[in-house]
Amino acid sequence: MDMQCRVSGDMELPAKRGRYQNESTQQVYECDSKPIGRVQPGLLAAKPKHGAFVTVRYQQGADHHRQEIMELIRRLQQYGNAAGERTWSVATFNPELWENWQNGQIRLEKRPEGNYLLPNSTKFVNTGGDIFFFLKSDSMDHIGRLKEMVSQQLNAFQDVSFDVQDSETGNNRVIGGLFADGLANPTDVENIDDFVITTEVDKGATGGSYMLTQKFVFNWTILDNMTRDQLENMIGRTVTDDVLVVNDPRRHTKCAHILDENGKHPLIFRQSMPYGLNKTGIGREEGAFYISCANTCQRFLDILKKLVAEEDHLISTVHAEEGSLWYVPSADELGLAPVPVREQLTLMPQWDVKSDNGYMFYNSREYMYRMTTGGYHDNTPSSRVLKLMGRVLTDWQRSWFEKTDEPLIPDLQTFLNNEDRTLLAKYDNAVPIRKGLATYYTLQHVVKTPPFSEKFDLYRIYPDELIVGVMPSFAFGLGKRVMPYLTPEEQIPAFQMGVNEGAAIGHVVPDYKVILDKGLQALIDEMENNVRSAQTREKQMFFLSAAKSLMGVKSYIESYAVLADNLSTKETFTEEQKANLRQVRDRMRKLARDKPKTFLEAVQLVFAMHCCLHIVGELISIGRLDLLLGPFYAQGQTTMEEAQEIIDCFFMKIGERTLLNRHAAQDKIFPGMCAVPYTSGGNFPQGGCMNQWGQQLTIGGYLPNDDPVPTTACNEVTLMCLRASRRLPLNAPCLTLRLHRGISQEVLEETAKTLLSGGAHPVLLHDDRLVPALQDSGRRGIPVRLRDARNYACDGCFEPVFVGASEFAFCTFPLLDAVEMALNEGTLYSQAGPTFLRGSKKSFPSPHATQIKTFKQFQDIFLQHLRLHIPLLVSFLAGGYGNIVKVCPSPLLSVMMRGCIEAGRDHSGGGTEYHDLGFMFVGGANAIDSLYAIKKLVYDPLTALTTLPDLLTCLKCDWGHNMKEYLIDVRAGTGRGEAQASFFKHLRDAAMSLPKFGHGEDAELKELATWMFENVFKILRETFENAPIGVKEIFERLEKEYSLPNRPFGFVALTGIGTFEAYVGYGLGSGASADGRRSGQPIASDLSPAPVPQDLPASPDSCSIYKALECWNLDVINIGMSCGSEVDLMIREDFPLDKLTDFLRHYSDLDVPIGSNVIAITCANPDTLEKASKKTDPYELVRVRQGGWTEFFITLFPVHQGQQRRRMYVKP
Repeated sequence: MDMQCRVSGDMELPAKRGRYQNESTQQVYECDSKPIGRVQPGLLAAKPKHGAFVTVRYQQGADHHRQEIMELIRRLQQYGNAAGERTWSVATFNPELWENWQNGQIRLEKRPEGNYLLPNSTKFVNTGGDIFFFLKSDSMDHIGRLKEMVSQQLNAFQDVSFDVQDSETGNNRVIGGLFADGLANPTDVENIDDFVITTEVDKGATGGSYMLTQKFVFNWTILDNMTRDQLENMIGRTVTDDVLVVNDPRRHTKCAHILDENGKHPLIFRQSMPYGLNKTGIGREEGAFYISCANTCQRFLDILKKLVAEEDHLISTVHAEEGSLWYVPSADELGLAPVPVREQLTLMPQWDVKSDNGYMFYNSREYMYRMTTGGYHDNTPSSRVLKLMGRVLTDWQRSWFEKTDEPLIPDLQTFLNNEDRTLLAKYDNAVPIRKGLATYYTLQHVVKTPPFSEKFDLYRIYPDELIVGVMPSFAFGLGKRVMPYLTPEEQIPAFQMGVNEGAAIGHVVPDYKVILDKGLQALIDEMENNVRSAQTREKQMFFLSAAKSLMGVKSYIESYAVLADNLSTKETFTEEQKANLRQVRDRMRKLARDKPKTFLEAVQLVFAMHCCLHIVGELISIGRLDLLLGPFYAQGQTTMEEAQEIIDCFFMKIGERTLLNRHAAQDKIFPGMCAVPYTSGGNFPQGGCMNQWGQQLTIGGYLPNDDPVPTTACNEVTLMCLRASRRLPLNAPCLTLRLHRGISQEVLEETAKTLLSGGAHPVLLHDDRLVPALQDSGRRGIPVRLRDARNYACDGCFEPVFVGASEFAFCTFPLLDAVEMALNEGTLYSQAGPTFLRGSKKSFPSPHATQIKTFKQFQDIFLQHLRLHIPLLVSFLAGGYGNIVKVCPSPLLSVMMRGCIEAGRDHSGGGTEYHDLGFMFVGGANAIDSLYAIKKLVYDPLTALTTLPDLLTCLKCDWGHNMKEYLIDVRAGTGRGEAQASFFKHLRDAAMSLPKFGHGEDAELKELATWMFENVFKILRETFENAPIGVKEIFERLEKEYSLPNRPFGFVALTGIGTFEAYVGYGLGSGASADGRRSGQPIASDLSPAPVPQDLPASPDSCSIYKALECWNLDVINIGMSCGSEVDLMIREDFPLDKLTDFLRHYSDLDVPIGSNVIAITCANPDTLEKASKKTDPYELVRVRQGGWTEFFITLFPVHQGQQRRRMYVKP
């Protein structure tokens, strides 16, 4: 075969023009060396403005004119190269013809026999043909010249016929120009290599592809009878090219969405174009010439079968006149010079939206395009990581097409054998033994056995994965599935305590160092030895349960070795993939017995144990990963690039179960589940935490020692985690960086880049504030050692807990309640009116508003209510201690919690060394602003506008927006009520104009904040140290029941300000507040400035980051709030990198007055969030800080989005 490119002498070429100009990068060269770099030029150039489709047929026995056709193909490419304007010609062949042309040296997939592509349907035709040319260009003139070149050559053959069909001039949208085709196309190197281009494991040459064509004619009689909404429902997309969330099972996007054997969606590359003009109306095309490409014909047939089986709406409006399956030879096969990948791949306008800062990504297709074609201005993740990330991003789209349905797990009795029943009989069917068996059978059987393995998607391996295992989709907001084991007689007492088999709190950090140091089999042996040496029945049961649970982990790891072994012989995998699977097999076999020795083995074991804990209902955090892995990296066996790839893979595995479509959520919450305050009614603001798994990952900080001068724990793994968080658009793991004085500049520079990537990662905690705060939090004689205070990590949100040494529970108190009770005689007034009269009675009857003559008196009444309710809060939380261990012990978690093995006690039954109680006071900024407004509007002679009774009436009437009976008399006529409402609204304007906490330094606001927080802290501390009657008895009972020799029982009391995701939920129960907030509206997140009220335009204020944070620079916040006082800040995407780095330096070194011990920074422009609230697809990866973790903005319900859009911005 002549491989030279020649041009006939009489051919006129246009002036040469470049298609794409860009500075070359290493990434571009790398992608050109992949299979995609050998693809036929033009195949991947999507959405041209003009097109023509030429179908060629040979007469029987005719000369194939092979040499002339090959020459024509080369001349067409040369013309396109010179013409520019995205001018291409793609040549495809009947697979049998191309096999013959290659003298049998290639094996291809064949067309189905017969006139139709499916045996049981006449919907899709197989009209055959020998060669198909797809001509495309953004210039009509160039299309004309390409057609002329093809026609001239084909007309020279006497035994060849051909048809030419032009696309509709100047329009590449279908159904009257309403809808774009190909929006779901892959736009990146990795996905196209995986799904579109043939490689060594496919039938065809490397760089080839298969094409499906169908010339569809539209039935405009049917389409004319459909409204715009019905047309959108039929497609599953809007006319503005956005995803449409509807429940119609026959919508085209759902019917065309197929799943492979792993339950994942394989992609195709569509290039359909409208053609012809229909006489029934202007702008109506005759039909659509459907064209799509994949690396196997079977994928086309699978899609077509599903369209027919599910009675796709769109297919019912068309019929096919011609079409078939074709093979698309590679550039090498055609003797063509390959064209650089980036000259072909283009982003559709729908996806071509991005931040100017270079680090932030708005959507998955732009992310994959930029990362794989050289557009990212920093080092990119490895090819393996990007391939796996592409699969993750594709899998996230699944929620738009189906709702997760995870079934209930059968009762433990279903799985028990005779040996189990004998064991249970020996220990009187004790709960700890049942929990150990339930843990074992969940990990040994449920994970890998259908239908649970399929429904829960817990048992799969992709051939390129380094880290294997699958996290469950259990979340704090959606609940979890656990194996039931309680008897009917036990269920009512458990319900009364507010617990069930899923009561495990999570919110703690296990010490994974235990399993890294000892290995799994050694731990099992240790537990079995402890059973034999245990001196009490209770300890025997604890160790038996722990041993059985660890055996479940061993079975889980072994099952993945079996799966990897089975997959390693699969013919559709490359030799490299098979080798990787064999390595996975060997690694998992080893880790089922021995402790890890390499960096990769350590990461795999941590992830496997982490999966197991979550699968059995323990929604726990990861802990200090850089401290865990640093010693393995220091061995020098793993290069930095290899270690970074491993960390990237770990991050992806942690965050791969994201739910983007909030309407696809399955609510699995029931009373007794996730009993965070040791009891749970199942009702909490769960709508804001559907993607919150509690997977915090902490890096940085000080080493855990007692040295007088602390030492940084930062190492190379610290930087790897920051890079992973910056370059992978995940919401989990939620990365936390522990800052401290003198932290390295390299860490801060990488942190600034990561923050600008938009994921609100990392959250910034400060060791020089939190370490002394934690040390000072032991109560009733319980000390906190310095080395433990230095060894904290974040739990499910931002609360610091001691790694592997403390259990944790918390409860909340809305500070706005205390303001309402002080105003309204101990009563909450959101329900004031004809039903509850003055409102919901909550506290003692404090003086009526008419009797409160001074602001000082009002403050005293406010404190009196706190002095009643804080002890009630303590008694409620401490009084529930012991509930969980009676019903839902945690044997697997206890193995990695210091003190449990030594004491022979469960983590939730006095086993750990520390017992942390968190007291989170919510609505701090709203309360401060409300107190200030009351002072100014009522008591300050220079600014007062009303009296306290009138202000109370105003607030009960929701600032004049709800003038209701009991507060006014409707018999007085509308005029009087409207006049009063008008005054109330004027009063609100005055309240809104007052200074607000966090918006800049204001002495009076800061004084009020100091007063309020100091008193909250003081009252809580006194409640422990000088416990009042009712609280004291609880403490004494617990101390007597759980104290051990040389280890007295007691609590670490952690004070904090935290709403987490519940800034919407906590606002629902609060009436209108004096700061201008309407009744039921969201409150401020954590200790952040109050947002603009929800009924007002989303026009947030902005303030210097230094002036804003000076407001929080109070000792009672910085060191008093040992449970964290997170300030959630917003910055614009153009915040200068150097200025952000400078801020981090100042905050780390505390050399300027920057307040708080926890700061979170979300990077997103106001207009970015506004657009993301209206359009889903282009902004699917925009992420924001909720208050305790990161969430995808499009997943949030509109009320949560509204609060986010109204948060204050800070500037340099």
